[in-house]
Amino acid sequence: MKTTFIKTCALWAALMAVGGVCAADVLLDDTFADASRVETNLPHESAVWVSHPGGVTMGVGSLAFDQNAASGSQKMWTYFAYNQSPVSLAVGDTLIATIEFTPRGALYETTSKAFRFGLFYDPTDDQVLEDINSDTGNGCWTDSTGYAVHFPLSSGPSGSNASVGKRVTGLSDSLLGSGSAYPGISSGGDPIVVSIDTPYTLTLELERPASDQMRVTFTIADTQGVLSTHSILDDGTFGGYDTGIYTQFDQLFFRFSSAAGTADVLDFHRIKVEHILGEEPPYEGTPVGIPYEIYAAQSCRTEIQNPDTNRTDSSKLSVRSDEKAAKSWIKFDLGDLDPNTVTLKSATLTITLLEPKGGSNRVDISAVNDAFRENIDWTETTITWNNAPGNLTDSQQELDPAKTTFVATMSITDGLMGDAFTVDVLPILQADSDGIVQFVLHNSSALLHFCTHDYAIPEYRPVLHILVAPEGADNPVPYLDAAVSTDLAELKWKNPEPNEPYGQIFCDVYLGTEPNRPQMDKVSVGPDVSRVAINTTNFPTFGTLVNKTTYYWIVDCL
Repeated sequence: MKTTFIKTCALWAALMAVGGVCAADVLLDDTFADASRVETNLPHESAVWVSHPGGVTMGVGSLAFDQNAASGSQKMWTYFAYNQSPVSLAVGDTLIATIEFTPRGALYETTSKAFRFGLFYDPTDDQVLEDINSDTGNGCWTDSTGYAVHFPLSSGPSGSNASVGKRVTGLSDSLLGSGSAYPGISSGGDPIVVSIDTPYTLTLELERPASDQMRVTFTIADTQGVLSTHSILDDGTFGGYDTGIYTQFDQLFFRFSSAAGTADVLDFHRIKVEHILGEEPPYEGTPVGIPYEIYAAQSCRTEIQNPDTNRTDSSKLSVRSDEKAAKSWIKFDLGDLDPNTVTLKSATLTITLLEPKGGSNRVDISAVNDAFRENIDWTETTITWNNAPGNLTDSQQELDPAKTTFVATMSITDGLMGDAFTVDVLPILQADSDGIVQFVLHNSSALLHFCTHDYAIPEYRPVLHILVAPEGADNPVPYLDAAVSTDLAELKWKNPEPNEPYGQIFCDVYLGTEPNRPQMDKVSVGPDVSRVAINTTNFPTFGTLVNKTTYYWIVDCL
């Protein structure tokens, strides 16, 4: 395996999203409201392909599949993700396919498990987007992987239960036509007996509870409750084959062997596929966004021995906790940055040591609560020990806990002049509502001196470094400056929150060896797609990654 390098360009996601909030986690929810099966507009609808189109009758809220329209088995399939952009299940994720249908015409007493459907992904071929009568997709599906259920629709009184299994490639070319492709298929649950002209709901749920486990659960229910359910747990060796678990899916496929094992007519009303996210893992890459560097607007020390005297004559922020106690205040004006209207990804406060200090020392940093506005307009020429916001005037070390919030204790070991110390202040910035943020240096182990807001060397002045989430795409994978293999499969990102309810997000994705859009390949994806395959279909010039080459990629959200 060879290695190449990926850079996320600084122009990442430069455009503002203008769509609306998509139905989060809903990949497909097609109710056939337009009485059509040929359009794809995920997540609202997806084209449904069949083996015998002459047997399909469309109506508002109905796709009626006539089992007697042709001899032999019949097939039906649809896709809930775009070509070569399968849904991937991380640990904790669940994929749920829900099918609502009504058997019509006639039912038959049977134990034959003629109704079969499953969730699959073909890793080597494009999606089959045409009506064809083939159990193999004309050879495309021979290496498709996935999980499926086989069950009967019996009129009773006798019936049989459902069988749930895992498809192992190389055992049969047929996707659902041969049980031999599902070694170790497991049967369980109550016998399934149904009634004509009665609505039923089928669910096939794939849950990934651990990195090497996939739980597969089938359920059939009517309006009164669950009729039968059965599940298996695949640890990667289900059926005796060490294939690992399957985690990528894009296709929902059905196979009906005969009317005698199902019903004369299967009237489908709804096909829904949901991706339920588990706890989202922390983003491990270099954060991207809009950086802000804001230097302190005011700062000054105060002294317990001179409680009503302003010490603006001092060029240092002093801290000590003895009978000559000193505490120092620092104030920032955020200006045009309004934490209430943006998403803050990170915020840090950096202060710099003015004078060397040997040994092991410490100092506390606290913030004045946003709700406490008393003397908020202090300046370096007006603040004193007695009027400093949040000060506990009779304490050499502490502040008023009702008016201030402890941030961190900063350790200083053998400090040198110019040493910078940084603490995380994101919660303080997130709580701000007026654009004024105040910090206090107090409770030190020894006399310490730090640089003021107007110190002669600008780089030594107290400063906030704030990263605001981009207005467009975020969390790129691969990360900035990542080293990746030349067989990297896809680019992924997090779409922005749109501006209007129930709209859609579309993205233009660029890939190239220079961060210049006109010289890069571009593919447009969407709606609400947040990944794209790296191949020459999407990126004709740069879709085959070359060893020891630096690539740039950009996502513009529209």
